Amino acid sequence: MIFNRYNLKLYEIMYLILILLLPISSRLNIFSNISITFAIMGLIVFMFSINFMMNKKIILEIDKRIITVLYMFLLVNCISYIFCDSKIEYLGIIKNMVIPILIAFFTIVFLTSKEKLYILFKILVYSGILVAILNSIQMVIIFNTLGYKGIGPLGNPNYFAGILSCILPLVIYENRKNSSLLNKLILAIYIGAIILSFSKTAWIGMVISIVILSIKDIKKSVVMVPLIIIFIYIFWNDITQAFNLNYIIEDTLKGFSGGTRRLLLEVSLAMSTSNIKNFIFGVGIGNFPINTYKYANLYSMYHPGSESHNILTDVLTETGIIGFGLFVLLLIKIFKAIRSIKSYKCDIYMYLSIVMIQILLYTVSHGAGRTFFYLWIFIGIAIRLRYIYKDRGTFNG
Repeated sequence: MIFNRYNLKLYEIMYLILILLLPISSRLNIFSNISITFAIMGLIVFMFSINFMMNKKIILEIDKRIITVLYMFLLVNCISYIFCDSKIEYLGIIKNMVIPILIAFFTIVFLTSKEKLYILFKILVYSGILVAILNSIQMVIIFNTLGYKGIGPLGNPNYFAGILSCILPLVIYENRKNSSLLNKLILAIYIGAIILSFSKTAWIGMVISIVILSIKDIKKSVVMVPLIIIFIYIFWNDITQAFNLNYIIEDTLKGFSGGTRRLLLEVSLAMSTSNIKNFIFGVGIGNFPINTYKYANLYSMYHPGSESHNILTDVLTETGIIGFGLFVLLLIKIFKAIRSIKSYKCDIYMYLSIVMIQILLYTVSHGAGRTFFYLWIFIGIAIRLRYIYKDRGTFNG
């Protein structure tokens, strides 16, 4: 068992179990009960905080530039409530700010070595296998009851497809380090589950990952030929119309779930530009859905109360232009931190970069926004990455 092999402490095991079950628990609404949420998170926070304060090395060896931008972003999040006209949505604060920040904090404290990073990768891969199996079963149910479109018993299949495409680069990394039969089987499960999800965003992400990460090795790239053929077949109509501007506009608007995402964008822009306070400070964390009722009469097709399916729209509307600028700066700092470990002659930086690209692809096109917790796991990784690679370890990344 991976927990016993590395002599992990209780709070570290609890963190890994949380990460393992995170995609399923978030869809089954285990965290919807606020008292249970605070009981579980409070216990982990207590143990992590004690270890954090006692371990001066963790306090000193964090990326100060990312932490500074993150603190400023959180400050703007809090200030947005001072100027917003809506009532405070405490559940929205918990989902959109408290839990994501706690997950990033847990990750920072957990990552004390390259070996711990390797363990986290393993847990993410195992979590993805669970997602792949459950979502494949869900898709079979959907096919038999609703056809190719619909919401299954675990929720929107696109959510799980997004998780699989984000973790796929780590599975490819595992295969490069150890091309065992088990790792090949895991890779096949991932690819099969992504294809079965019928999520175009996940398909695009899968092809991006495999093409970019296989291009260094021509022999292994041969495996990509069938996938590229399938990809071309699926998107042949789009490819042939690539230079037809009218088609691109029409197909893009059609692709916004019958106009829903286009309307979400229009509602968001109307909300942000309605007054100077909203433009500068936003409407407050978690307040996007409740504010949409004010603008529902402007768009006859729009169903008020929906969440934004775009993380950039989320941030711009709820924290204003200041929060939006800080969030973009935070993303830039994360990519710089990942790239900085290239100087240590390790290729893991490329895989982590692709993971972040996949996370952004999902959260911008489909997304659960800031409640897509994998974003915050990798924010925590980026904050510690430069320093754990300064230490010597057995993990050859």
